[in-house]
Amino acid sequence: MPTPVRVIPSPFEHLIGSADAAATNEEHFRALFESFDEAVSILQVLFDESDHAIDYRFLAVNRAHLAMSGVGTEVVGKCISEVVPDIEPSVIQRLGKVALTGEPARFEEFNRPLDRWYEAYLSRFGHPESRTVVTVFREITERKHRERLQVFLLTLSDALRPLVDPQEIQVVAADLLGAHLQVNQANYGEVWGEHVHISHSYANGLPPMVGIFHADDFGKRLIDGHRAGSLQVCANTTSDPLFDEEERKALAAVHVGAYIAVPLVKERVWVGVLSVLNIQPRVWAPMEVQAVQEVAERTWAAVERARAESALRKSEEKYRALFDSIDEGFTTLEVVFDEQGRAVDAIHLEMNPAYARHSGASRELLGKRLREVLPALEGRIFEHYGRVVLTGEPVRFEEHVALWDHWFDAYATRVGGEGSHVVAVIFNNVTDRKRRERHAAFLEKLSQVLTLLESPGEIVRAAGEALSIHLDVSSFHLIGVELDLGDEPAEARLTALATWERAGFFAASGAYRAGDYLSEEFLRAARAGESVVVRDTDTDPRTDREAYRAVGMRAFIAVPILKD
Repeated sequence: MPTPVRVIPSPFEHLIGSADAAATNEEHFRALFESFDEAVSILQVLFDESDHAIDYRFLAVNRAHLAMSGVGTEVVGKCISEVVPDIEPSVIQRLGKVALTGEPARFEEFNRPLDRWYEAYLSRFGHPESRTVVTVFREITERKHRERLQVFLLTLSDALRPLVDPQEIQVVAADLLGAHLQVNQANYGEVWGEHVHISHSYANGLPPMVGIFHADDFGKRLIDGHRAGSLQVCANTTSDPLFDEEERKALAAVHVGAYIAVPLVKERVWVGVLSVLNIQPRVWAPMEVQAVQEVAERTWAAVERARAESALRKSEEKYRALFDSIDEGFTTLEVVFDEQGRAVDAIHLEMNPAYARHSGASRELLGKRLREVLPALEGRIFEHYGRVVLTGEPVRFEEHVALWDHWFDAYATRVGGEGSHVVAVIFNNVTDRKRRERHAAFLEKLSQVLTLLESPGEIVRAAGEALSIHLDVSSFHLIGVELDLGDEPAEARLTALATWERAGFFAASGAYRAGDYLSEEFLRAARAGESVVVRDTDTDPRTDREAYRAVGMRAFIAVPILKD
């Protein structure tokens, strides 16, 4: 007997209307359906006699569905029980609830078999009796990995900040990194001449690697890369073409199937290396590689800071050479008190070369009162120094200095016994780290807000209002670009699709000719997908000065969005 054919009606037929318009409307809705960047599927939920959702059938999926989930048009007409027999019942029940109640649902979920994170939106599709649900989802794995990395780095910073023992810092950093990446081994090694000293090794499935090793023990190619400061990532030691047979045998003997090695090179000298090892081959995600790089730099900085702080508690003269050579800024100050016993000023007695690099100040401050040279300097800093003088207890603090718009992580200790007003301060400029943390927090909060919005107008308005607070901008525009085949880029039509402006600022509307506002170089960069930063439209040769003066716009950032 011939196999019966299951006929699946068009999922759009209840939207099509009259029979005469059917073909046209079907084509229209199909084109719209396929144009989405998000994965979209239309599902018919199947219920038992008690109205419990027991299965669902694929009525349609768009092209993006295959790219994001691995499931394409081959499943149309099939039930999920045929495609994924062990599907979680909760997935079907969630769809059933939307089909029955008509209440949409939005959620984030991890797909363990695919090792991916998704953000999904479910809504009933068509009339209630159809029991049909449309699902729209997109992959957010990279965002989740960034968030996880940021949380890990904040945890690492918090764990390292109070530590004063370099050995303990290396232990904590290696252990936290090894557990975060779930590797079999993690090592932080310091270079002593021709030797690598590993004082602690995180081990989970491999024996710890602790001791003093000659650099040659690691192989010439690997060590040459370390000395050159080259990041080395290997996903499979048995098939990596860079290894010769002898190297493969050596790695197999110690059960290393994959690794990441991050060398630390300071002033062209190889000073350390952080490595993570896996027994089995492993394709390292970009965020995993970035995690190892960040931990390497932070561990080295923390170890250097701890050693410098230790030196401060000893003879100042004996460690003068160290203070002049360390990367951290160092200075000694005489704290000045007013008649009420409050620290109100300080006199610079000495500073190392790194002081100017971190603060932007010069040696002209030596011997002068800070208030005389920098009257706007915040009083909170003097309060920290005064407390050290009066109590004799060292203090660590982070402060933002508005005068330079810099963040500093500082450690201050009294020099001399009771009655001494001299304080030694060692500090790092952590402005970049603070900005990264602030931007990460902003993006996370913005993502949470945008997740709840549906229309482009709502999204652009919410993003614009958030950016106005975060970056003090005056407008945020989503601009559509239309260029006819054969036309020059200058003839492109720019149309504001969605906008947000502060009250009184120029409101973009209608269409604009690209060449009236932007140079050929600007348009070339935009077509190449390059972000363009214009700091002053009056002086930037890529913009038309008079055109931008007419709309009151003096600076902007343009981020092109390329498709196909």
